[in-house]
Amino acid sequence: DQVFLHEVHGLNFEKEDSRYLTLCARHPDAKIFGFTATPYRKNNGYIYGPGKFFDKIHYQIEMSTLIEQGYLVPPVTKSGNFEFETKGLKTRAGDFRDEDLTRISRDKTVVTSQVRDALERTVERKKTVWFCCNIEHATLVQSQIPDAAILHSKQNDKTYRENKFKLEQTDCRNLVFIMMISEGYDFTGIDAIVFMRPTRSPTLY
Repeated sequence: DQVFLHEVHGLNFEKEDSRYLTLCARHPDAKIFGFTATPYRKNNGYIYGPGKFFDKIHYQIEMSTLIEQGYLVPPVTKSGNFEFETKGLKTRAGDFRDEDLTRISRDKTVVTSQVRDALERTVERKKTVWFCCNIEHATLVQSQIPDAAILHSKQNDKTYRENKFKLEQTDCRNLVFIMMISEGYDFTGIDAIVFMRPTRSPTLY
């Protein structure tokens, strides 16, 4: 008589063939609970409101409160000394276009400077993950970090598991990725995140 849905910002209840609408329709008397840390989508705004599956937020807690209570790590944010030139980049669905990110991330001079700068800043960190634009960009970044493992969507399951194991269970200190561990990944050994991917999306960020 209760249905709990996690990460509901990723579920599209507006689609008529939504699997989740079908699931909920099978339990018409159940209470539906939706949970998310980001109650909006980058392409069509808030996931709740008049005419939407969830009409309002019934409970919320601020990130600052969770930090104060010890549930979240207090972030220490620093800007890098070398940034991609994003002025004039066009956006699509609330974020920079993939083709534009591909173009700017091919600038080896900038990428090399970014990696060297970040390596110096994270030299005392235990485990660092590097969030890249695409596979080509991630491969370029990995090639400049001696011990880095890499995760991306073109790997087979065996390679993916081996590289994830390398970060979690060995002395490997760096993992380069695109989107593979951006949501729902909880490895407490990580104490530094390097954002190599420019974004306009609060959801992704």
